[in-house]
Amino acid sequence: MADSALPAPQARTADRFGIVMESPRKHFFRDAFPDFWYDVGGREYAIFGVDLMERQQIAAVRSAAAQAWQILTRVVPVMRAMPEEALRAIGIPESALRVCRSIDPMTGEGLVARFDFALTPDGPRVLECNAETPFFLWESYEIAGAAARLFGFGDPNENALAALRSALARAVGPGAPRVAVTAYNTTREDWFSAVFASRIASEALGRRVDVVPVHELCVSGGALRDGRGVAIDVLWRLYALEHFAADRDGPKLFDLVERGALRLINPASALLLQNKAALAIVWDLGQRGAWFDAQERVAIARLFLPTYLDSPTDDDVYVRKPVLGREGNSIAIVRGTQTLAEAVARDYRAQPVVYQKFVPLREGHGGKTIVTCFVVDGMPGAVGMRVGGPITDAHARFVPIGVPA
Repeated sequence: MADSALPAPQARTADRFGIVMESPRKHFFRDAFPDFWYDVGGREYAIFGVDLMERQQIAAVRSAAAQAWQILTRVVPVMRAMPEEALRAIGIPESALRVCRSIDPMTGEGLVARFDFALTPDGPRVLECNAETPFFLWESYEIAGAAARLFGFGDPNENALAALRSALARAVGPGAPRVAVTAYNTTREDWFSAVFASRIASEALGRRVDVVPVHELCVSGGALRDGRGVAIDVLWRLYALEHFAADRDGPKLFDLVERGALRLINPASALLLQNKAALAIVWDLGQRGAWFDAQERVAIARLFLPTYLDSPTDDDVYVRKPVLGREGNSIAIVRGTQTLAEAVARDYRAQPVVYQKFVPLREGHGGKTIVTCFVVDGMPGAVGMRVGGPITDAHARFVPIGVPA
């Protein structure tokens, strides 16, 4: 990768009369994507520039994502067979204990997931898998490509959107079931990510796909319904299963899924993949020579990081992560009993945790970069980049990626 494609910062400036002059950055994002959250709370979110990556680097990330997905999904049957007390111990909510074991053959264990990778001298290493409600879709599948073309580079994800549409069409299946997308309508990112998802689903299915605010969903008359009382057959959710588990109608919604009266994208079993305990299970089975074959164990050692459910006793540095945490919330970098860095937000500190071997993140764009890669229907999809601090949190910024034209 190279930062050379990044121009000088295009900050807003004021002339001698105090009139704010709008930057090219703001014009580009606002004019091309008027609903996009290029700033969040007065902070820059979208960097106006391009990180140039070689095509072989993109190919290596996609290959790592495909292999990591094959390995990670192999442990879902193991987790599905775990007794209830074991699932409770790794943070699965009580009301979701049954539904997370369900199987949807049309989506597999998850239809749309996103890996976060650290790019190390030895290649990409998995930091986590966002298998439940992976955001960063619009940025990766559409906006980054527009920025790359603006700066004269190629779009590394030019064919990814067509693959996503095809996967959605296969997952919904024949006939004319009612499909809806749901998300919070209280933040711009949540709502317009859902609007983007509904547009892609509409294009894939050739019919309208509505966006329904999550607070308008209700279970009535043996079906999930929107605010108008219209039944929903397939729900693409940008709303986590553990949040449904805490909602009043959550158990009723889960009952619909178990009875086959409602299908979810991603399916309920994605909660098992989202749980960072899955990373610890992968590492443990790989180290013990169980479950995985010799070739898979080699891939585990190359792609995954040592991850444990118990606090390690050595003097190495680890990242302590809540099993169902998000956006860096409640994460800490530790060595033994010493905390080296800790997230400001600590909303998930009551959750069980895993300890993942620390690897330095690559420097770039004024911070630490991680590379992301979607996996759609088991195949690698769009590649993206974020830049933040030692702990990648909700303040991390979006960096468009380009490849040589």
